[in-house]
Amino acid sequence: MDRTMRVGAYGILSDDAGRILMRRATEATGSPDSWWLPGGRVKHAEDPADTVARTLSVQTGLDVEITALRTVTSAVVPMTDQWREHHTLIVYDLKTAGGELAPERENARNLWVDPTELAGQPMSQITSTMLGLSETGLPPGHGRAPEPPPGKLLEQRVGAYAWLTDPAGRVLLTMIPEGYWAAGKWHLPGGGVDFGEQPEAGLLREIHEETSQRAVLTGLRRVVSRHDPDSITPDGRPSDFHGINLIWDGVVPNPSQLTIVDVGGSTSEVRWFEPADIPGLPKTVAVEAGLDP
Repeated sequence: MDRTMRVGAYGILSDDAGRILMRRATEATGSPDSWWLPGGRVKHAEDPADTVARTLSVQTGLDVEITALRTVTSAVVPMTDQWREHHTLIVYDLKTAGGELAPERENARNLWVDPTELAGQPMSQITSTMLGLSETGLPPGHGRAPEPPPGKLLEQRVGAYAWLTDPAGRVLLTMIPEGYWAAGKWHLPGGGVDFGEQPEAGLLREIHEETSQRAVLTGLRRVVSRHDPDSITPDGRPSDFHGINLIWDGVVPNPSQLTIVDVGGSTSEVRWFEPADIPGLPKTVAVEAGLDP
């Protein structure tokens, strides 16, 4: 069974009447009359926010600005009998910044729709989840085959991380050990999202493995990305690495003794810090992003 990962970024754009902009597939597609949010796949080394601006311009003719990060969700999609793909979808709220809406582009019609009218309409599991509607379903797959790996590993990895505080206001950070991309730097607790795993569930798992703490997530904070075209994997392979970091706010309501449960993994030390001490630390882009509320 082939298993692949895909990251997409999508936008919710509303008009003054409360309608949202949707795309309805034409007969030229494999799923005519199905409904989709505008947006698309995050290209290698592309920030998800840039993906939304690029795809909205191509698909709708509109220039947009992001007003908020709305949600992140994941689902495993059956592409063929022998292929499953894990989709991670990042959804932003948008506003129009220019351009003119095209009636039809990229094999879909662009329509303003009252969300309540979409109940029961054909759409993918992911689209219905993003809109908060009950799943209506589409036939599996999109007819494309998994791409063979290149000579140099093109690695696009989704990680879930948390800016965790305790009742005293301290922040929990982890140290990256030798052999990893940011050895010697302090990082946010968290890690890669496994195949078939929701980001929040993966984050809570990673927090416990790295720190032994039981955390409560309180909301999405930021999405940031990092591109390292000359990275080396822990097993020594050259990698063109694109990391997409989903950052949540969270609390540890009842701190316990800090212990690394997953000994020998990507964490060598874990420690509570006063917020004022963090700017002077050697730190990753995820911690930098966490400093910016």
